[in-house]
Amino acid sequence: MLTAVQKMFFGPVTRRENARLKDLTPREMLALAPLTVLVFVLGFFPNILLSRMDGAVTRTLNDFEARLQMNPGPDYHKGAPKLLSRRPEAPARTVVPATETKANAKAEAP
Repeated sequence: MLTAVQKMFFGPVTRRENARLKDLTPREMLALAPLTVLVFVLGFFPNILLSRMDGAVTRTLNDFEARLQMNPGPDYHKGAPKLLSRRPEAPARTVVPATETKANAKAEAP
């Protein structure tokens, strides 16, 4: 996605008629200025919007916790996983030291 944006917006101008286009006209700048200011204001002071959601979010969390206490979910995970012993029909493990593996790889290489 970044490559596409780079080629479309920051790539070289390939058509002669686009070479003399200005980046922004004063009219476009006037239209974008309030949006730019709003982006910075919300970036520096996000509680302007977040404080308005506080009551609804608190009610939603309280409702979720109350429903979870009334109908607890299954306990799939309690503590560390416990490994079961190997089945008798499972093939035996053979541990090959790392030095032998490297030596075999060198011998097989042409």
